Amino acid sequence: MLHALEHFVRDVRFGVRTLGGSAGFTAVAVLSLAIGIMATTAIYSVLRATVLDPFPYKDVDRLMSVRVTSPTQRGSRTFYSVDQYLEIAGRNTIFEGTIASTVSDVLWTAEGDPQRLRGNHGPFNTFDVMGVPPIIGRTPNAADARPGAEPVAVLGYRFWQRQFAGDPNVVGRQLRLNDISRTVIGVMPKRFMWRGADVYLPVTFQRGQVVEGVRNVHVLGRLKPDVTPARAEADLRPIIDDLRKREPTQFPEQWRVDLLSFKETFPSGITEDVWVLFGAVALLLLIACANVSNLLLSKVTARQRELTVRAALGASRGRLITQLLTESLLLALIAGALGAALAYAGLPAILALVPPGTIPDESEIVIDGAVLGFTLLICAAT
Repeated sequence: MLHALEHFVRDVRFGVRTLGGSAGFTAVAVLSLAIGIMATTAIYSVLRATVLDPFPYKDVDRLMSVRVTSPTQRGSRTFYSVDQYLEIAGRNTIFEGTIASTVSDVLWTAEGDPQRLRGNHGPFNTFDVMGVPPIIGRTPNAADARPGAEPVAVLGYRFWQRQFAGDPNVVGRQLRLNDISRTVIGVMPKRFMWRGADVYLPVTFQRGQVVEGVRNVHVLGRLKPDVTPARAEADLRPIIDDLRKREPTQFPEQWRVDLLSFKETFPSGITEDVWVLFGAVALLLLIACANVSNLLLSKVTARQRELTVRAALGASRGRLITQLLTESLLLALIAGALGAALAYAGLPAILALVPPGTIPDESEIVIDGAVLGFTLLICAAT
């Protein structure tokens, strides 16, 4: 192993001298590869953030919406009345936890003028089901749900930054929301944008009662492991059937119930476009590789005498190939570093072209460690 490492270090040093001795060739090769790597890296960062991994929630593929569809009508239904939600939550056996959520107007009465906030009313187990801990403070627990307990609230990251400048002492502060004094108990992370709320208001939903004006909610559950679509439908069908018998006008005459994944419920509006762009920039990178390969072949032909002399001095075919591959790797790494820097600089211009409202709120398009790891793999492949 030590002997191989010594050979590699020697090859790197020799490769650096060789590339430095032909600066024009090196510049053309590096620039050609850097442009391809830059485009591929930038578009991959968009692809990863909007399509491959847009959500920060725990095991997001197990978060499912309860959907009712009709073969005779267009569209589908994932919203239900509070009583219907309680029926689904109480009777199903396929979910580890079932929650409701809203997009609500919440009036914050502070010392100055009242402000209208975007709120999300939900049960006390909401954050357990979503599986994301707060960055400061805590999330609601069973004690908060007991009758007579002090009302609490959890703040969204952007609202916390905008209104309180990221002050950690906001935990414990009293906010008057919808004319109810609530204690702030925590702040969620930046990418926790469940329904894009400024404030999350845990409430206890009860049958036949309207809590803070909430009448209809989106129903979401965390699916138990190994639950098949057939079992899910068999479990939910009698529940929906009973609800329809009680409220026939609320459901279509012909219907079916199934589960809709989180990514399908809240899809990115640019998925197809991003895949097309990624294919295009990958093709651009392949063309750059082909061009640089031709340049390298031409350069090797010019170095025929050098290689012949090294072979005559005892260098094996494997050693010569290793030296040439090491020089290629150096070119790719230099081009990768330049391409990543260009991608980082050009990413804001790419994001400016994305239409608003077409990507999930949780998506964070950045050149981070995962994207740089992808760039390193590209360099090795190149």
